Amino acid sequence: MAYKEKDTKKWSAQWFETTAKGEKKKRRKRGFETKREALEYERQKKLSSSRSMDMKLSEFMEVYFEDKQNELKDRTMKNKRYMMEQHIIPYFGEQMLSEITASQIIQWQNEMQTKGFSE
Repeated sequence: MAYKEKDTKKWSAQWFETTAKGEKKKRRKRGFETKREALEYERQKKLSSSRSMDMKLSEFMEVYFEDKQNELKDRTMKNKRYMMEQHIIPYFGEQMLSEITASQIIQWQNEMQTKGFSE
């Protein structure tokens, strides 16, 4: 739910997340210039917290990098992000995770091999 702060005249996004213990926690982020920005941020947070397959691959990549930022070194993160943005996102980025099939992945692998990339 997005709402406008009375004192700052900026928009805020508000949503609920379930913790590892199963408790619901209210979360809020403030300072958006428009209602649209606040609603988009809220939607992204809900998608990332639900971890469902009903998101685009490009959105999942952002969730993945958020989760891995404390585990991987900066150089590794840069390399992974570059490889994903150059080779995977252009091919699958706008597709929903639940819609990607094994045959599409095999076709993508074959295309990458014809370009001269190793397995």
